[in-house]
Amino acid sequence: MITGFLTFLFLILFFIKTLATFFNIQFSNFQYFFNFFASFFVITTVSLLSGFTIQYVLIAAGLVSIITVIMNFLFQRNRREYKYFSNLTTQIYLFDYLVSFLFALYFVDVLNLINGLF
Repeated sequence: MITGFLTFLFLILFFIKTLATFFNIQFSNFQYFFNFFASFFVITTVSLLSGFTIQYVLIAAGLVSIITVIMNFLFQRNRREYKYFSNLTTQIYLFDYLVSFLFALYFVDVLNLINGLF
């Protein structure tokens, strides 16, 4: 179940972020809001469809989304392309986002949080 859960999370996020890159939402002024709500929506949807408790799902989704946005920003800053990353339309930042999402999952230990095992 855990493998299927993580696979659905990453596949849906990959699909949403690819569409965002295609429609240039990824690199607009709304990219941080979009990154937050994309991961929040995906975690909430997949977790609720898996039958987890809504309180734990919302807490975990909020924490993972905030850490994902912060880590994604730090990855982009460390590339020293801060003045250019809003103009680029390559897919490399999609993978930075997915790596940030993976780090956030490990950092929050989202599976235990969603199950309610504080």
